[in-house]
Amino acid sequence: MNPASLVASPPSSSPAPPSSTPAPTPRPSLVVPRTPVSADARAIIARALDQLCAGRSNSAPELRRAKLLADAAGDREASARARLCLALEEAMRGDYAVARRYADDAVALGATLPSVPVDASAVRCIIEARAAASCLARGERDLAKRAFGDAARHVRFDEEDAGDARLRVLASRALRDADPRSAWLVGPNAAWVEAPDGARVDLAKTPLLRRIWRCLVEAHLASPGSFVSARTLAQTLWPTMDPSSATVRNRMKVALFKMREAGLRGAIERTTEGLRLANGQFPQWRRSPRFDADSLR
Repeated sequence: MNPASLVASPPSSSPAPPSSTPAPTPRPSLVVPRTPVSADARAIIARALDQLCAGRSNSAPELRRAKLLADAAGDREASARARLCLALEEAMRGDYAVARRYADDAVALGATLPSVPVDASAVRCIIEARAAASCLARGERDLAKRAFGDAARHVRFDEEDAGDARLRVLASRALRDADPRSAWLVGPNAAWVEAPDGARVDLAKTPLLRRIWRCLVEAHLASPGSFVSARTLAQTLWPTMDPSSATVRNRMKVALFKMREAGLRGAIERTTEGLRLANGQFPQWRRSPRFDADSLR
């Protein structure tokens, strides 16, 4: 063996062959550099959202301007949030079709952005819940159930989720106020009452019971949860008689017994303060659009 072959050869100065694995392409950042135009759009959106969460819906012109600014600046998050605010605005005005379109556009823009999908779910829940409440106000319980089911399907947020907590609170309230499973419906001029299970009590042929019911409904519409004293109710029903007389007291007992027997046992609460609609047990009371409050007087 040649001794020279045992000597380590010096390292080659030739470059290493190129790797066959391509270098990873850097992912584009989701964060858009803030520009004056983008900052203006975000400031408008923040002010509008404050107003909407406070129940004031008069920001549509400014929000449309913010949407245009955000779109021009390429700020996808601001663009999505402007559309979510516009969706809330239209829902508060009662234009649910336009509100849904704005919400859909916001989801398409912000699906990959943090917190936008969560806020979009809350806004969609609010839209459908308000649509359900509108159906209940028209006495359309079946349509209300369908819209309420749509609202419930959009609930996908909890306390640990990202997003605006105020929107989650608004969504929870909207769901609570629009639940058709706990809504009593009042017919035109209180001629009938429909229980949460859909059972209807006809009061058209029982004038005395109808007058009692109308009196309680009028008090509730004026001040939800308020009581009507027995004396006030007696003076309304029998204005020419002494409300403290034994005859009037006996008539009142008989009338209330008949109301309970007619199917309104769970609808009326009686305490020492008087009578009222059972607001604690059945929080929603919707009246027909043809309900004539003036006829109660």
